[in-house]
Amino acid sequence: MLNSDENTISLNTYSANQFDIAAQDYLNFETKYLNDKQINIVLVNAGDIKKLEESYPNYFMDTKTLVRNLCLIMLGQFI
Repeated sequence: MLNSDENTISLNTYSANQFDIAAQDYLNFETKYLNDKQINIVLVNAGDIKKLEESYPNYFMDTKTLVRNLCLIMLGQFI
């Protein structure tokens, strides 16, 4: 859960065999924060937290990579 207003993230972790629980929790959070534009709920699958940070740096408040890539795209230099 990304809270843009408070500039925080919250993580809930689940083992591979807890997908049904994770999906239900995701649905409950989406329902709870449906009208709150400052809260962004995501459900992702990653082997470990480091891979999650690399894949979704903006959710970890590290937008340097995102901004760099956007700049490269705008300059036509992104591969």
